[in-house]
Amino acid sequence: MPSISGKLVHTSVPTKQKVCSKESSAKAQEEGHCQKLKRPSSDSQKKSLSTSGKTKPRESMPLSTKQDRIKSCFERASTKLYCLFLQASIPAFDKLNLLLQSDKPNIHVLGRELQAIYTDLLCKFVKPAVLVAASSVYTVDFRSLNNQKSENDLVIGTKTRQYLHACIADKSLQHEDVKLFYSSVKAYFSEACTYMQKKFPLQDELLRNAQVADISQREKVSFDCVRYFVDRFGLVKEDEMDELESQFVRYQIFSFSEDILSADRADVAWNMIGQLKNCTTQKSSFSVLVKVMLVILTIPHSNADSERVFSIVRKNRTEFRPN
Repeated sequence: MPSISGKLVHTSVPTKQKVCSKESSAKAQEEGHCQKLKRPSSDSQKKSLSTSGKTKPRESMPLSTKQDRIKSCFERASTKLYCLFLQASIPAFDKLNLLLQSDKPNIHVLGRELQAIYTDLLCKFVKPAVLVAASSVYTVDFRSLNNQKSENDLVIGTKTRQYLHACIADKSLQHEDVKLFYSSVKAYFSEACTYMQKKFPLQDELLRNAQVADISQREKVSFDCVRYFVDRFGLVKEDEMDELESQFVRYQIFSFSEDILSADRADVAWNMIGQLKNCTTQKSSFSVLVKVMLVILTIPHSNADSERVFSIVRKNRTEFRPN
């Protein structure tokens, strides 16, 4: 060992083994730090575990195959045949939809229009002799095959009939396809009539009596229809009943002007009738009757007006504009 001034001086030069151990420990610390940085959080671990446990979704069918299937479906002769039939049959319900969605008072014509649409549907697939023999169209057993028309007499539309004959001629439709089409047509009309019987007020007493407010039907209705609303809603006092009946019988034979008869709205027409005055007394000739008729016309014939209000509210009141 070297000595300085006779004293021993120990040098602190590390051995090779110690240097290596220090280097390895520093390297281990560095690697441990890196692992901490790379180690995922608990949330990401949960997410990876949850996603790893999921099964892969089944691969969807190639787009080209779907397109081919859709194309082949639309190219079938039967598809076009059914579309032509629907094109010919759906307009039968358009008149009813327009009537229910109208903002005009239609309570006085609703019962008659419902019966007309129901009768038109029956005429398309029920034998005429069955309809004539029935006491009422609502008693007709349209589900019975014996009461239904033959295939050639079913009302399916001119274009539908022409296309069907063309398909039979070129053999693009088999005999079984034609039979299935005719049975589907009968089932379609039968289900439509069944739905109307269950959902529509075809024989409602109020609708039947509300026809009294229809000026064009004044010669066919009776005072009992007026009495029905008076008794149900208490519209007229007891001492006014005689005057009401007197005005009603005069109304039935009165010759109204063309402006009243051709008025677009029933309530407008009755307001015009209310302005007619007696030449002697200069009072309204039909004051009590007009009051009753205007109350009848205020009865809503559908919920279309309410639906319009909700639609307007949904458009004006949004998540970002609550008031």
